Amino acid sequence: MKRDLTGKVIVITGGGRGIGAAATKLIAGHGAKVAICDLDDASISGVGAFGRVVDVTDRASFRTFLDDVERELGPI
Repeated sequence: MKRDLTGKVIVITGGGRGIGAAATKLIAGHGAKVAICDLDDASISGVGAFGRVVDVTDRASFRTFLDDVERELGPI
């Protein structure tokens, strides 16, 4: 069953490659706005989502990322 996620804002950590990148593409295909963060900046390019280089173990950096997502895409 295809779920309509139009307008929803989804955040995926580790979304630059592998399972995270696949999830990003799948969720975006259901109409969601997808924001990803990853440690590897090269992996973010070409995914077609709002992306930033973030170390999720750094709370301040992750909080800044989430604030940027909400400012750019809307409430998570």
